[in-house]
Amino acid sequence: MNDRSTPTFDVAVHQAGAGGGPGPEMAHGFLLSTQTVMVPQPPEALASPWQRLVVRITLSPDPSAAPAPDTTPETIPDPTPETIKVAGLALSAVDTDGVTAAAALLTLNKPSRHTDALREHSRRDLTRALHTHGGDLWAAYADLGYPIARPPALVQPATWWLAFAGDLTEFTRAECCNTVPPQSCCSK
Repeated sequence: MNDRSTPTFDVAVHQAGAGGGPGPEMAHGFLLSTQTVMVPQPPEALASPWQRLVVRITLSPDPSAAPAPDTTPETIPDPTPETIKVAGLALSAVDTDGVTAAAALLTLNKPSRHTDALREHSRRDLTRALHTHGGDLWAAYADLGYPIARPPALVQPATWWLAFAGDLTEFTRAECCNTVPPQSCCSK
């Protein structure tokens, strides 16, 4: 689980506004790798092929707040917000074995400077975490050690994505294959 010494990032997905900057906010997610953002329980509007999206990444909590006791200026990430265009989107959904979850996997146009998101985990670890947390991707990935800032009020969208759901093996394979670079389970 994340502790106070691990910086977390607020990752918000926006429609691209005029000039390519952030427009209206659509969803929240977290860094899965330096070039992949996972959006648990994505709203249906996010999957529209006509959307141009950007991701805005900010340090959470506010960097002006007191740092954790064991941090030094060298270990505190750059607090300047980062805005990156989304180059691609894939949907992965699971509805099996008592686990129901969906995620949009956004590929960023360039890597984020926040490399703390990189974590190693096996398909077995992810499957265990998904079962332990009943498909709650926010809790499962926090349990795996990802630096997650869960939004305070998550609205559960309709289950529009159930038509795309597969089994847990397909879900965990899609997740690890959409990281940059792909994890070892992609070749299995």
